[in-house]
Amino acid sequence: MRNRRFVSLWVLALLLPVTLGLACVKRDWSICAPDDKQPCLPGYVCTPNLLCVRATDGGSDGLVTVDSQSPTDAAGASVDVVQSAGSDGPAVAGPDAAGPTVDAPFDIPVSTVPDAPTADLPTGGGGASGSGGAQGSGGAGAGGAASLGGSGTGGATRSGGAATGGATSSGGSATIGTTSSGGSATGGATASGGSATTGTTSSGGSGVGGASGSGGVGGTSPNGGTLATGGASATGGTTSTVATSGTAPINQFTSGPCAVSPDLSSVEVFALGDDHHIHRRVLSGTTWGGWQSIVGLNGSLIDARSDLDCSANTNTIHIVATGSSPTGAFMHATGFGTSYNQFSRELSPSTFGLGVAVGVTQTDTSGAYWLAAVMLGAPTILNVLPGNPSGEITPNFVNQFVSGLDFAEQNGMNSSHTHIVAYDTSAQLAHYHYVVSASPSSWWPPELIAPPVTKTYAFSPTICTESNYTAAIYTRHVAAVAGGKLWYANAVDWLSGFSAWEQMASIDMASSPDCTVTSDSTVHVVALSTTGTVVDVHGKSGSWTTADLGVY
Repeated sequence: MRNRRFVSLWVLALLLPVTLGLACVKRDWSICAPDDKQPCLPGYVCTPNLLCVRATDGGSDGLVTVDSQSPTDAAGASVDVVQSAGSDGPAVAGPDAAGPTVDAPFDIPVSTVPDAPTADLPTGGGGASGSGGAQGSGGAGAGGAASLGGSGTGGATRSGGAATGGATSSGGSATIGTTSSGGSATGGATASGGSATTGTTSSGGSGVGGASGSGGVGGTSPNGGTLATGGASATGGTTSTVATSGTAPINQFTSGPCAVSPDLSSVEVFALGDDHHIHRRVLSGTTWGGWQSIVGLNGSLIDARSDLDCSANTNTIHIVATGSSPTGAFMHATGFGTSYNQFSRELSPSTFGLGVAVGVTQTDTSGAYWLAAVMLGAPTILNVLPGNPSGEITPNFVNQFVSGLDFAEQNGMNSSHTHIVAYDTSAQLAHYHYVVSASPSSWWPPELIAPPVTKTYAFSPTICTESNYTAAIYTRHVAAVAGGKLWYANAVDWLSGFSAWEQMASIDMASSPDCTVTSDSTVHVVALSTTGTVVDVHGKSGSWTTADLGVY
């Protein structure tokens, strides 16, 4: 008995490492065994040839084959499997499982790049041992040896196979191959548009994409062919010097203009041209002068996407915008007439979103001014006093801003009033009002103004004010673009709310507006049109006139 027991223990000792070694072997979920000794994943069944296959919700055979390397979800995409060590319990989806879609916040002005379309893209991005290794997503293709990126969809003979898009063309040698949208068709061996689907007689023939035109690969004539888009004198046509529309202006403005009235009678408009210069045009009485280039201002220092803002008193005009180096730098220039100091940077090293603002009191010639900008959704408002430390004020902030802001100063008999407007995350126009008087300085409760009915705000809003002590006129004017059109509202005194929106013009606008008001209460609102011209809409509530100021 002792010897037999010794032999049994000796055999068990030899077998135990083998048994433990087998327990550490990674489970192949595509193989099963009878009597549930090696069961399949939940939702899969064991076939007579001992393979795990997935059951479907319908079909005559009720079975669908699956990837031999890893399980897939209901759509056939591979998923990770997480299982507790030493457990035969059910597997669960790993971190590659699809999660819920989260809506982006309302119109937050951040430079974004839209996601590239995923339909019909070549798979196999990951190659033979791609981004997921031999068994993960990006195995032999983007999804393993036989599924995504394998010899099936996106495999060796489909997109993502032997070459990027196949041996002969962008579709491989099979499904998207020789005679379909690859091969000698789109992207095939002959040309983009080749001799098939998009070939000689389709797009790329005598239609869009002519041989001698700017878009012509495989075509006959200019971009758009002999009689198509652009015609003989359009882009890529015979002369190739006329703009695409044939009538578009040679010079255009690139972003939102600004307007001031230094003497409360004349109006000056400033705009950034595609020649990287700031241009000025003046209304004297009822006559507009021509556009003048301000030699001293280098527009290449300004981000071409940035709107201009300006403010003036009787001897100085301030112009501000965001810069191009670095992007978001606060750039500020001062001058009068056509003589200006070069743009210089303020509030360094901070950078801001597009749409900064400047404000001065029309009767204050001390050199004091206000700067305002948005950083990470919050306003920065700074009072600059020559010879004194700058003072910053912070509003009783309610919602984050999702646009640039505008700024206006207004004086009463014994008080001063600061106004800022911007769109916020409530999808409304937010008006903030700061008061300095005999009482302690304070921010009044913000006013939120909904857009015109069925419309959505775009770009950034503007505000301009009147301070007429004699006539007790303290009107605030706001303008905004909504639904592509220009809208106006006002508040006739400091305690009144804003009126209902009224449409100012039928022309489509392509930038933020800016406004100024003259001593006769005429409001001028300027903005960029969709054709690259500056438009001035002027008048009073209920009566507006549109003047297209053209291009420089």
